[in-house]
Order: sequence, then C-alpha cells, then structure tokens
Amino acid sequence: MALANPGALLIGVPEAGRRLGIPRNKAYEWCRKGILPHARDGGRIYVPARAVDNLVERIEQGQWPGDEEILVRREYQSGGRYGKQARGR
Repeated sequence: MALANPGALLIGVPEAGRRLGIPRNKAYEWCRKGILPHARDGGRIYVPARAVDNLVERIEQGQWPGDEEILVRREYQSGGRYGKQARGR
C-alpha cells in the first residue's frame, strides 16, 4: 500500500485509518475517544503520523486500545486522578 505522503508529520484522519487498517469512521471514533491524539484546524482534524506508528507498534505487541486506556485519558484530561491535581498544578 502506497502512503499518500510518507514524510508528513501530520496526516488526516482517513489516512490514519488507512495506515491502521481500520475504517475511516473508526479512526474518527478513536479520535473522539482519545485513543488517537489529534489537533483541529478549522474543520479539519490532523493526527501526528508518529502517534499512528506508535499505535501500530503497540497493537503488534498485543496491546489493543481498550476501555481502560480511554478511562485513564479522560480522567487525565478532566483533571481527575491522573490530571492536574495529581501533577501538583
């Protein structure tokens, strides 16, 4: 499979899905759930290519992104147990 731009630092969500071998809608869902880090610019959503590569490596090692990881990320983002309070801010 030829990548659209193999040297790009940021890729679109559809390209991230192609690299992961998942449907585009699942890639958007993973962005929404915090599994795929992303940045918004206007109406576009970009994913760091390195984050996709790291996720592929983790999946190859048998670490499938699951509900536990999502819970940890949400608590971190909301300032809960893993968030700002825990970091002393």
